[in-house]
Amino acid sequence: MGICRMLTILALLGLSAGAAFVGTVGDDEIFGTSTNDNIDGNDGDDIIRGNFGHDMIDGGDGDDLIFGAQGFDSLFGGEGNDEIHGEQNNDYISGGAGDDYLAGGTGQDTILGGEGNDYARGEAGRDLMYGGEGDDDFMGSEGDDTLYGEAGNDTLNGNQGLDTLYGGAGDDAVYGGQQNDYIDTGTGDDYADGGSQNDTIYTGIGRDEAHGGEGDDYIDTSTPLETQVPDTGFPSYQGLPDVPADPDPTDDIDAAYGGAGNDTIFTGDDDDYVSGGEGDDYLDGGFDKDDIDGGEGDDTIIGGEGDDLIDGGEGDDLIYGGLDPAYPDYANIPDDGSAGDPDPVTDNGQDVIYGGAGDDTIYGQDDDDEIYGEEGNDVIDGGVDDDYIDGGEGDDTVSGGQGNDTILGGDGDDLLEGDDGDDVIDGGEGNDILGGQDGDDTLTGGAGDDTLYGDADDDVLFGGEGYDDLKGGTGDDVLVTQEGIMTGDEGADVFVVDEADQPREDSLVITDFNPEEDALVLNYPEGADLPDPEDIVLVQNGGVTEVYVDTDEGQVLLAELVGVDATTIDPASIAITDLDDEGLAALEA
Repeated sequence: MGICRMLTILALLGLSAGAAFVGTVGDDEIFGTSTNDNIDGNDGDDIIRGNFGHDMIDGGDGDDLIFGAQGFDSLFGGEGNDEIHGEQNNDYISGGAGDDYLAGGTGQDTILGGEGNDYARGEAGRDLMYGGEGDDDFMGSEGDDTLYGEAGNDTLNGNQGLDTLYGGAGDDAVYGGQQNDYIDTGTGDDYADGGSQNDTIYTGIGRDEAHGGEGDDYIDTSTPLETQVPDTGFPSYQGLPDVPADPDPTDDIDAAYGGAGNDTIFTGDDDDYVSGGEGDDYLDGGFDKDDIDGGEGDDTIIGGEGDDLIDGGEGDDLIYGGLDPAYPDYANIPDDGSAGDPDPVTDNGQDVIYGGAGDDTIYGQDDDDEIYGEEGNDVIDGGVDDDYIDGGEGDDTVSGGQGNDTILGGDGDDLLEGDDGDDVIDGGEGNDILGGQDGDDTLTGGAGDDTLYGDADDDVLFGGEGYDDLKGGTGDDVLVTQEGIMTGDEGADVFVVDEADQPREDSLVITDFNPEEDALVLNYPEGADLPDPEDIVLVQNGGVTEVYVDTDEGQVLLAELVGVDATTIDPASIAITDLDDEGLAALEA
């Protein structure tokens, strides 16, 4: 020990009972006996070895090096930057004030870091570890460990085993490790990674980031939990700081990543980011403006209250822009007793939702939503208010719900319904079925053989390319197509033969034309040479009036009026126009 005094106590002294030894105020080296020793290093940078027996060792002030050896030892570093090794059996280790290095060794150890920035390793066994004040770095062992970071910006790693980790106050980084771990990050801006297997992660107040990792994980960033600290049996231990009873949630933006596996994630208040990753996940954004990505797998996604951005990703997803119907009045918080009574919810938010690849089911719910089904055969319900819905590729089923909706079917054979409100519906490519239902709707079949139902009120129906079937329903409707069948039903309707100059394989059949209240229009492209009224020829063919127009190539059949007597129609009453779609929609009988 150089000029420092050294006190050596050896087992050769023949001490058969426990003994008490006190070092000097200098740098001592002390060896215990084979019995249960009580050793006080006093001041100085001491080296103390417990040897055999269940020893009580206190390094005192100074930077001490302490080894417990083979017994059930209680080791105290005192003030100073100490290094303590429990070694064999179940030890109690307290670093005290200072930046300490603490190692449990084999056995079920209890480790307290105390004040200062401590570094601790459980090593082997089932350990209980407390960081205390300061920025601590703690790692468990192969066993099922429990780690408390307490105050300070701590790093906790459960390592192997079924671990329980509490970050406490401060900006903590918490890693579960290789088994089914439980993580509560506490208050502060925390980072949590469950690692492999099926983990449970809670984050409290602060801007947190949580990763479930592999396995079926449960992540809840919505509610701070009050951590329960077990009794250590040592009265000097002060425990964890209390969690505020009424925290301020105004700055609590979280990011949660499920990773591989079937994960469950709740984020609660504020503008959060959620990524489900691989697997069949349940993701709930809770309140405010959330960004949710389901990733691969058949996911269930709840946007919750607020204006959310949702992407289902690959897989057959179930997406609600607002609340889960299982919770019609409240935010979706897991029923584990941790959340208390949630606040009532009245606003689901203006959501932007992408279904991604797969056969998705999407509910926009309340407010003005923007929904894209993308690839797959999707089922989409816009819900209440004015929605924009694009089914994308695939055979989609879309209901606009209440409000003035815009619905695009995209590619595929789609079933599109406007429901209540003045809706604009476009089937796109494919053989589509469109229903306006209530309201003054505008329906466009697009390419393909489409069926259009105007239903109630005054509707405008454009068949588009293909052989279309148009039914106006009640109200004064405008029906426009090139080939197919048109039925006005009730009301004073306008029947438009569109692209009248184009050759066609099939004529246009009008099943219920009423010369006394309906109008027939021959519409040509803008700027085309229009025929004269005297070029229109009506021919009676049984119970059908055929409408021809004389051209340089001969007569062209444009329309067949079923059940109409040709003598009841004045050819001059048939309008000849070159209007665009907007002009046609404004026509009245």
